[in-house]
Amino acid sequence: MPYNSFVVIGYNEYTGVSPQKVADAKFTSEEEKGDAAIGVNYTKVRALKNDVAKAQLLNFGRVVEVARKKIDANSALSAGATLKLFVGPEFLFKAKTKSKNGLFAFSHDDRSDMIEALAHMFSGSAYQDWVIAPGTIFWEWKLVTPPTSKSSVRYTGMNTGILVDGGNNRYVTCTKHYASDGDNFGMQHYPQNTLCREEIEVLYEKPDDLILNKDNRKMAIEICNDHNIRYMILKRAMLSLGIESIGTSTAKLEKRLDLHLLVAVGKVFTPPSVIAKTGGYAIRCDGIKLDPTTIEVCKVGEQKYGWHTEFVDKILRKTAELERYKKLDTGDGKLFTPEDKKLLTQITNIEKYIEEKGEYTTLESGTSMAEDNALPDELGTRKVSKGKPSLIYSELIPF
Repeated sequence: MPYNSFVVIGYNEYTGVSPQKVADAKFTSEEEKGDAAIGVNYTKVRALKNDVAKAQLLNFGRVVEVARKKIDANSALSAGATLKLFVGPEFLFKAKTKSKNGLFAFSHDDRSDMIEALAHMFSGSAYQDWVIAPGTIFWEWKLVTPPTSKSSVRYTGMNTGILVDGGNNRYVTCTKHYASDGDNFGMQHYPQNTLCREEIEVLYEKPDDLILNKDNRKMAIEICNDHNIRYMILKRAMLSLGIESIGTSTAKLEKRLDLHLLVAVGKVFTPPSVIAKTGGYAIRCDGIKLDPTTIEVCKVGEQKYGWHTEFVDKILRKTAELERYKKLDTGDGKLFTPEDKKLLTQITNIEKYIEEKGEYTTLESGTSMAEDNALPDELGTRKVSKGKPSLIYSELIPF
């Protein structure tokens, strides 16, 4: 049977500027032995080759354990019919120093090892009714830029989010597509934007498992600027893979997600980009500042759908074609057909187009959240002038 309620635990942590700073990994004897009182399994964490990654994952495991013990002490929240959802902010995991390529980034191998370790950490029975979205891992990728005659090689920052299925050693991932002005870590967006199958295989490690299905409750993750009304990466990826279909019928709307997760640094919800069904929820955790209001749970209200995603997908596909093969940046109007010009004009008027077509999605007022006491000093990862990292708990929310 599906869960009939859920509770959100948001990690109120500042991740906007400075790299994460935590002490070296020093495991307690209980953590090393896997004592039953410790719900997290650190076996793969202790095996990590990168000491910074090891320290950060150990710290994160201890933060989640604080939440688990608090939930376990509350009989209403700890019941098996209640899904526990832990959400961290974007850029939670970054290197402490710059790589030889000038980025505060882990290597691709580090990233892969960290994802596997995170899934294994919460694979025990203590987390059977949990889903953990531990923010994102910032890493660097060797990128060969096509399709010019002189292809160039450079390193770019990439940002991968994870959804961990607690108790099952299973996960899905999502890699950020569009960098935003606030990404000050050397990150650049993936250079093409057609959202073809090949690209989706880059953005989603297991594209056919884009959605995490936890006892028939469907959820997926999106990262910051990808949620922008001009991009809507999660919505368009689901459309491109045939998971989401164009149509306005109630039956098609009911196939949408139960939970749409947004992890960010400075991005609020854009209702038309939300892909949760009516009665589902949009959940945001933002690392822009230490503030309980950056953890948000909104119920999805009435919506009408059928045009916007198809339109934006068409626009971006055409724009990508122009950029790649007609040198859009030269501004040479002779390269554009009348249809090209029309589409390029429409891309600046998406909001007007939505209004004309009558599409909308409403988000109801947010669910009540309560801030817990600040985390112990040893679990805070940034030094800021005001406030301390903390955990924010929602009330019990019915599905």
